[in-house]
Amino acid sequence: MHRDVPRTPTGTLYLIRQGADHGVSAEVCLRGTGLRAEQLVDPAFEVRADQELAVIANLTAALGNPVGLGLAFRRWKGVSPRAYRSLRLAR
Repeated sequence: MHRDVPRTPTGTLYLIRQGADHGVSAEVCLRGTGLRAEQLVDPAFEVRADQELAVIANLTAALGNPVGLGLAFRRWKGVSPRAYRSLRLAR
């Protein structure tokens, strides 16, 4: 996978919303990504793969990387197989 492939912000926004449901702020999720939460509500905005993967890494770290996290994320509607694979490999 080429890390500069642009994608819609939908998956990233969904990860941030799920993080919020688990007590993780958008600021923590977006740390070091160069993204701002208000950008993600614009459907024309593009997110790079490396930015989305950084959100996944931040969220995983904030939640303490518990066993089964990747599977739980996969159950969330909108999480792509690529994002799930990244979470699974984070273990």
